[in-house]
Parts: sequence; structure tokens; C-alpha cells
Amino acid sequence: MAAHWRAKLSCHLLWHSGFSEGPSLADAVYSRLCRDVAQPISRGIGVPIFFHSWIDPRPDIVIKAVALDGAQRTLVLPLVDNLMIISDQWQKALEQLSLSMEAAPQGPHRLLPISLSENSYNISTKISRLNFLRLHSEPPASRPERLVAKLSHELCRLLLQNDRSMPYPQPTPVGEGPAPVRLFLSHAKQDGLTIVAELLEYLGKNSPVEAYFDATNIPPGFDFQAEIERGVSKSALLIAHSDLYASREWCRREVLFAKKYQCPILVMNAVSKGEDRSFPYLGNVPTIRWDKSDPSRCQQVVDLAVREVLRSAYFRAHLESLQEAQLVPLDYQVLTRPPEILTYVDLPRVGATADAGPVPVIYPDPPLGDEEVALIHAMLPNAKLTTPTSSAHWIKTSSTESPLRGSMVGISISESPDLSELGMGPAHLQDSMQEFARHVLANGGIVAYGGDLRPGGFTENLFDLVRTYRQAGQQPWERIRNYLAWPLYIKMDLAVWASYQAQYKLDAVFVKVPKATDISLDDTTFVPPDTVEHRYAWARSLTEMRLAMGAEPALRARVLSGGKVSGYLGRYPGLAEEAYLNIAAGKPTYLCGGFGGCTRAIVEALKGGRPNVLTKAHQMAVPQYADFVEYFNQKASEPIDYDRLCEFFASHGVAGLKNGLSPEDNETLFQTSQVTLMVYLVLKGLANLASGS
Repeated sequence: MAAHWRAKLSCHLLWHSGFSEGPSLADAVYSRLCRDVAQPISRGIGVPIFFHSWIDPRPDIVIKAVALDGAQRTLVLPLVDNLMIISDQWQKALEQLSLSMEAAPQGPHRLLPISLSENSYNISTKISRLNFLRLHSEPPASRPERLVAKLSHELCRLLLQNDRSMPYPQPTPVGEGPAPVRLFLSHAKQDGLTIVAELLEYLGKNSPVEAYFDATNIPPGFDFQAEIERGVSKSALLIAHSDLYASREWCRREVLFAKKYQCPILVMNAVSKGEDRSFPYLGNVPTIRWDKSDPSRCQQVVDLAVREVLRSAYFRAHLESLQEAQLVPLDYQVLTRPPEILTYVDLPRVGATADAGPVPVIYPDPPLGDEEVALIHAMLPNAKLTTPTSSAHWIKTSSTESPLRGSMVGISISESPDLSELGMGPAHLQDSMQEFARHVLANGGIVAYGGDLRPGGFTENLFDLVRTYRQAGQQPWERIRNYLAWPLYIKMDLAVWASYQAQYKLDAVFVKVPKATDISLDDTTFVPPDTVEHRYAWARSLTEMRLAMGAEPALRARVLSGGKVSGYLGRYPGLAEEAYLNIAAGKPTYLCGGFGGCTRAIVEALKGGRPNVLTKAHQMAVPQYADFVEYFNQKASEPIDYDRLCEFFASHGVAGLKNGLSPEDNETLFQTSQVTLMVYLVLKGLANLASGS
């Protein structure tokens, strides 16, 4: 059950508010170990990452923010600089947090301080007993990548210490730290040995990673093939892909062994002249160029290889936690990397005809692009492919067709004033928007939202996603509905607007919603919201935009998350009005309250509470808004009335959401800060509605 699910692992970065490097270090960790919001089609690892920053925090505030009961294993990473060292409050907070972690029954949790000053060990006698991750000797420019690399290895230790199926050498002796990651160095002797020698030297001097090298790791007299297969099966395969690699029998066998046992694989592309024939099964894995001129080449290769081990280990752990909570059935065929035809050789239930019935196959997020899914279905029509996040929607159907085909889902996710308090930042919000859009599109749906068209914003990232999942929705091809309220689109240059529409004609429909009929201003003239009359025009037109989206026959549901509670331009905070209109229209509504903001206030009102931000007294404290409300209520047929708004929510209650989720699942959706769980629950609710359950 979703209410019983806890993430297998979460990471919390803590730093003094005055530490200028804190945000950049946090962003680097998020983009490399969770998801890179700047590259929406890239594969993320998915580790939950949270940020916390204070000047002189009270211990109880720090302990509450870290929330040790939120995950089965929690890794806390204080970024210890001089400002943190001289703060008595930070010392007390870390010491109390350490005691709480030691006493927590959920464990094992770890406090892993990061040294960013040569004085870091002076922060506390208790904390200084721990072995810090040392970054203080690194140049500031290289610290983000070095932090990611060191943290990746420690996360592997944490995840692999009890996993006998994953790559590390021997069970860990009692009282000692977990054994390190092991890399099997696969190479052609004739032209790959030099590369391997470099790597062995680097690992021996600079890394806790262990290398498996056949010349030294296979004892004399042992069966060579059996030892190679055993060595590969318990390692991550690091391939020195030289000119002769594909021509060597044992190199090819090592690749096939690694894919058979679903081991992490990294290919170092060191081809200098060319190959007579490439080995076809070297694909579907990450590749890095072996650049002889780059002095950091060994470091880059090892760091990326460790990250691949982490990717595999985290997926196994995440899937296990979902199965423990009965969110994913145990009978799924499991793949630790995106599926390819070769992997189905070792999945006996998947056949070449559809007569045997659909066989569910689960692999890591994100979902495959359409062209790969089409190829696999052509070869193996009974394979029902899904990922952990999308699996809720597939559980309800025996079909292999995209379950949301032709259905529109409105996504309303906007900035929240509570993000910092909740250990999150803009990256978390952008990530949630893209993950909702990704899974709606991958399951054949249409994404609808209201917003402008800023370069580099959500709209442009959506186009990358829709082109990955274009065929899932079949015809019509327009998979994005972007609604623009008057007078926003009046500002747009006509040539730029025409170019934009022409470029994305097959991907999106841009809907210019006319101004409200009771507005007498010129349709073709942009007016800023600088007077009560102009503010009224904006508010009425924003309402018209929301009504236009809600009136779409294909609109199946709306998802709300975050949201401003001040500084908005509508009659009410934007998400409050959207929730009101959607619930009043009887459309399914999903409230993701983990980002706080307006959505959290709506949840409180649904439960019969009176959230302060949705009261007349709170809103009227802003003089400009008070003047606007007086003008609005004189002209509009439906006045602004916060008491009535809250009474509306309370009278409909949670049942009024009509979203296919149980009260328990809705409560989880109201509270969780885990993006993947939010998306999972929304897809589950949509599946329940479609199946009538």
C-alpha cells in the first residue's frame, strides 16, 4: 500500500546559509544522482535528494527537516565550512542529529560530513570522530564533480552492503565498513593492455574501487571460463573498447556474460583506426571517450563506472521497496537496464507470439522512446513494458497498448513559498513538472497546461519529451495543449510567434483564449496589470483560460502542486481557482501537497480547516489587492469571497476529488515529497477510473 511505502534511501545536504558554494554543490548532486532537469530525455538515477540551509539552526528544526522516518536509510551530508564550524548552534544541531540517527530504529542511517575547510574537524569532538569526505583541498571549480564522485561511491557502499546479488567481492566482516565496488577490466591483450595498466595504477593510488584483472585474479589450475563468468557476474564490466576488442572471443563472451547477469556496464571508446566489424551487443549501455590527451581520463572513467553501479543498485533497492509495499507485483520480469532484444533471451516467459498472453516486464525509469518499444513489440508482441513509476497504470490492464491514449491531463505546477522549508528548490519543482509530463506522454496521453513560452522553459523541454513519445498517442500527433490568456500573447512578436508555431506544428496546439466578454479594452493592445481596471481584465481573462481548458472534452483530470499564495494576478491564487473550477465541473482532481504552497492550503480546506492564506484577512493585508477586490466585486457576477471558497472545498471534501484513489492513497498524495510516488499515485487513480474500480 502507498501509505506504507518508504523510500529505500534518501540524501539530505545541509549547509550554513552564508556558504556561497552550497547551492551549486546541491544542484550538482541533484542533477547527477537524481535527475538532470536541463536534460529531460536523459536517464536519471532517481535517488531522492533534499536541501537544507540555515544560519544558526535549532537542533529540533534540523531533526524535523531530515525526517529519519521518511526513508529506510538516510544519508545526511553536512557541508562543513568555516561558517558552520564557528556556529555553536550548528555544532549542537549536528551532535543531536547524530544521536537521533544512532537511536533511530529504522536505520542504518549515516552522518557523513563533507570537509570544505582545513579546519572542518574542529566543528565538534563527537563529529570529528567520523571520517569526513575531504573536499577542502580541491579547487572550488572541481568540487561539484568530486563531491558527486565520492558520494556515488558511499551510496554504493550503503546500498550494496546487504545485497549479495550485486558487484562487490566478499561479505563484509562484522565491525568493518562495507566492501568497495569491483570493476572487471575487459580488454583485448594486444591493444588494450596499456589502457588497463593505466587504470590499475590509478585505482591502486586514488580509489577504493577494486579491480578484477584476469591475469592476477584467476588462480592457477582453475577453470578459466567458469572463473571469468563468476568474476563478471559479481562485478561491473568496464570495457576498453579498442580496435581489436570485438575480434576477440573472450571479450565478446565477457560482454554476453555481463548482459546475462544484468551487471552494470561502461564502454570506454578507445577505437583509434576502426573495426572490421563491431560487436552488436556493446550497445544499450553508457559510453565515454578514452582521450589520451586528457590527464583526468582515468578519474572520469572510474567515476562514471561507479555511477553505473549506483544506478543498478538503486533501481534494485527502489523496486524492492515498491514490492514490499505491494505497489509493484512480484511476478514482473525485472531488467536492470532498458530492454533490448538480447535481454529477452534470458526471460523465458516472454515469447515471440501474443497467444501466450501479456508478460509484464519492468525496467528502470524513464520509459523507452516509441521507436524502441515498437521494435520490441514487433519481435515480442506479448511483452508488456513498464517502469516502476508507470507500473500502476499497467497493472489494471492486460493490454500492451498505451493506456492514456487520447486522454488529456492538465498539469498545474508552480512555484511555492514553502520549498525551502521543505528541503527543496526550483530543481525539485521543475523535475516534478517534467516527470508528470513524461509519464503522461509515454502512456499515450496529452499534456495540457497554461503558461507563457519563455526560451528554455517548461514548454521547450516538453517538446523534447513529446518527440520521444510521439507515437504512443498515435494520431492526432498534437500531444501538447498550451493555453495562453489574453493579453499575454499580445506582447509576442508576430514573426517569432509564427516561427514558433511552424516549428512545433506537429507537436503542439497553442490556444489563444480571447479576453472575457465583459472587458471593453481593445483586443489588440497589451495592457499591464497596473490599475484596478487592468488588473480586473487580467483576472477575468485568466479565469476564461482556465474555463477553456476545463471545457476540453478530452480533459480527463487535472494535477495540482505547489502554487503561489501571494503576488498572483487572478481573482484567487491560481491553483485555488483551478481546483475550484475543476471540482465544480466534476472532473478528477489530484492534489500533490508535498511542495506546500496553495495546494497544501486547498488540502487543509477540503478537510474542513480554514487555512490562513485562504482568508480574507490575510489576502486583504496587501492594499493593492484590497482595492482590486472592491473593484472586482462591483463588476463581476461572482464576487471574490474566501469564506465561500473554503466552504465550497469543505462541503465537497476529499471525496469531491473523484480521482479514483482511496482516502489513504489521497492522504499519501497530500503529504509525500517523493516525485515518483506522486506520479505513481496519479497514474493509479487514472487507471482505477478507467477500469471502473
